[in-house]
Amino acid sequence: DTSIVFDGNAQDFYIGLDDSADDLIIGLGSTVGTTPIISVDENKDVAIPDGSLTITTNDNNAQLILVSTDADASTGPQLDLTRNSASPAASDTLGRIRFVGKDSGGAELSYGHMTYFIEDPTDGAEDGIFEIDVRSAGTNRSRVKMDSSETVFNNEQIDLEFRVESDGNA
Repeated sequence: DTSIVFDGNAQDFYIGLDDSADDLIIGLGSTVGTTPIISVDENKDVAIPDGSLTITTNDNNAQLILVSTDADASTGPQLDLTRNSASPAASDTLGRIRFVGKDSGGAELSYGHMTYFIEDPTDGAEDGIFEIDVRSAGTNRSRVKMDSSETVFNNEQIDLEFRVESDGNA
């Protein structure tokens, strides 16, 4: 292993090459492989083990752009939210996209979110549930819920209008 160690007052950091895996690693400590933060492998795949990534900008440009330069008719770009459980079970949450903002009192909250669940993980009979919640009167409420047998609008029976419009009829 080859590395550069940055000797800090309370915490050391390193940038190094892990020879056993041929990975470039940035981590905590003074020995390559101890507490990795970011690793890059020979395929240019980047991993952040046991951490998260925050992208902050001070303008309205996109913070994350996925680009596919593939010229065929297949899907691309693609975003996968993967729950890699050794024991998948009904009602497991597979992923959630939240739309977070602050209220007038400065509290951060989700104004809406989309969530996907496992309905049935049985091999050959897999079913999923997709739900869209929107905040109404201070509480996130289910507006659309789709499962293997039905699609429900306003599942929580809140007082709201339901409209279907066309180009000639409001």
